[in-house]
Amino acid sequence: MPEPTKSAPAPKKGSKKAVTKAQKKDGKKRSTITSREIQTAVRLLLPGELAKHAVSEGTKAVTKYTSSK
Repeated sequence: MPEPTKSAPAPKKGSKKAVTKAQKKDGKKRSTITSREIQTAVRLLLPGELAKHAVSEGTKAVTKYTSSK
């Protein structure tokens, strides 16, 4: 006798989908991360002065890339 098919497990109580402000605003998923989001992540992940230098170097690299196009 064939086994009954199993359905996907029910979501855990209290679990929610992570939705960004932009997704709420647009109502659709985005596939591109903005430079502002990258800067925020760098500032959160790296300590003090290192974060400042990383953001500065990143901004410099993006500016150089944009001007070369």
